[in-house]
Amino acid sequence: MYKCNFCAYYSKEKKFIEKHTKICSKKIKKNKKFYIRQSAFNKKLVIYSSKSSSSFRNLDVSFYFFNMNKSITSLLENTIKTMFFRFQVVLHVKFEKPKIQIINGKPDVTFNIIDTYFCSSMVLVMKKTDIRPKLIQSYNRVLKLFDEFVNNGSGWSLRSINRIDIQVAKYKAMRGGCSENKLPLSISKKGAIISIKNEINENKCFLWCILLSLHQPKKGSGKITSKHEKLLKNIDYSMLKYPTSLNEIHHFENVNDFSINIFSLNIFI
Repeated sequence: MYKCNFCAYYSKEKKFIEKHTKICSKKIKKNKKFYIRQSAFNKKLVIYSSKSSSSFRNLDVSFYFFNMNKSITSLLENTIKTMFFRFQVVLHVKFEKPKIQIINGKPDVTFNIIDTYFCSSMVLVMKKTDIRPKLIQSYNRVLKLFDEFVNNGSGWSLRSINRIDIQVAKYKAMRGGCSENKLPLSISKKGAIISIKNEINENKCFLWCILLSLHQPKKGSGKITSKHEKLLKNIDYSMLKYPTSLNEIHHFENVNDFSINIFSLNIFI
């Protein structure tokens, strides 16, 4: 198996990965404000750092985010083309605090200087439209932490903005499916779990699981047809998208007063 040096893409064919890596490297180089600072776990965790050769002298953090936003967005949009991921914004800054001493009867001012950072929470991106709102959420989190530090009476003031890091980690979502993932024979032959077969919509397998749990089929039967759709009239599933995410399932539980347990097998993830 061959892997790209810049993202999580892989292929069994060397010629395919060579072509992909060449294109991928150009995309990274096009982003003139970022470079790969560090990576681990076969590129599943990558830290991109801003390329600024000197510290950003404008001391408005909001303006700095505005100035960097286009490049950060471009970076994340290129990433979502190859994988789901979580990302975190980390702002590295330099603070100073004046220290006044009396030397030979005259005041002498020196500065204590520290380097520190403020980081957002890790947020999940599973589609391109997630990027903008998640970035705004991350910026606001960093700004809040920054303001709390400056305004708590510590006496430190911002000297310079050193750089911004975008930490990206590959996210491998839990996946199910009525036909994509078959039950192992050792489990299916026990007859305790139903493997759903449907003739309507493959992506709605979560909904069909709920349907069969409420209207138990004959033993060993897990087939869903258009006749079963009439049985959904007493369930509110308006919040669901297909395939269904774990967050939507939590909402579904609350609205319908259901308690749903989800189990996974390691061979599927």
